[in-house]
Amino acid sequence: LNLPEGPRPWLVPSRSDCLVCHSRAANFALSLNSRQLNRPAPDEPAVNQIVRLNQEGLINSGSASWIADKLESAPRFPSLTDTNATLEARARTYLAVNCAHCHVHEGGGNSAMDLAATTSLKNTRLIDQIPQHGTFNLKEARIITPGSPSRSVLISRTALRIPGQMPPLGTIRADPEGTKVLAQWISSLKPEPRKEK
Repeated sequence: LNLPEGPRPWLVPSRSDCLVCHSRAANFALSLNSRQLNRPAPDEPAVNQIVRLNQEGLINSGSASWIADKLESAPRFPSLTDTNATLEARARTYLAVNCAHCHVHEGGGNSAMDLAATTSLKNTRLIDQIPQHGTFNLKEARIITPGSPSRSVLISRTALRIPGQMPPLGTIRADPEGTKVLAQWISSLKPEPRKEK
């Protein structure tokens, strides 16, 4: 592709590649959910994007005023750069949007993690869990080692573009902003006190 920032290679995935993420567990269409769409419209920030979609006849869920009232208190994913949202909310949003379509019950991922936005952190199977699929040669590696991004396999999987990267398909470049938020969040997590033997 010839883009303003320069040429960029583009991989056209096969149907089977697409179905790895666009699975039945993900309801096939990724990011088409109220948490993801409940935000200001890109061209008119004073208007909610779902209200705009309703006005344009793309969704039919009642009057625009009824929808706007409901959306005010409805869950929404914060932007990675929204410092009014907590670090945990931004990191969990990144995981829900980029990873949960596979890493949920009956998703395409073959690990025990559950990264759905509605799963409590303690039930995600992230914290202090031994990785099932490699450690990237990290010392005492865990999926997330609270307080230590350098011992957290999650960071290596999102930051690198090598075998074992996440997501495994559909990306040729890492997301430095997303990885930065994940690293900051992991740094902020407090390790569990060691139990006396």
